[in-house]
Amino acid sequence: MALGRAILISITVLWGLVLYRQTALAEEFLVGGPEGWTENISNWHPSGMTFHAGDVLEFVYDPREHNVVVVDKHGYETCKAPIGAFENNSGNDQVYLEKGANYFICTKRGCCEKNMKIVIIAE
Repeated sequence: MALGRAILISITVLWGLVLYRQTALAEEFLVGGPEGWTENISNWHPSGMTFHAGDVLEFVYDPREHNVVVVDKHGYETCKAPIGAFENNSGNDQVYLEKGANYFICTKRGCCEKNMKIVIIAE
């Protein structure tokens, strides 16, 4: 019984270290820099920055004017969010990046058509 308890404690400690390591390595990026999430942002990309799965994008904007919707490539290209897509609309949203391509658009007032959309590739 003592051996089983020791193994369980060891596994718990190791899992905690793994989670801590992943959290400690994550970086946070303010989308658009000081200007925030605005129209004509599609060219925003911090120069020389590499994004990783688990990094956080912070979207700051006026929620009366904009939102942030995570979409797929088709949604990005057509500026159409799929039915049931989650709309971030707090004006200060944090979104974790997944490995691969991450697509974001604004679905209000035709903003996406005005290049209020970005794609971030995370390693």
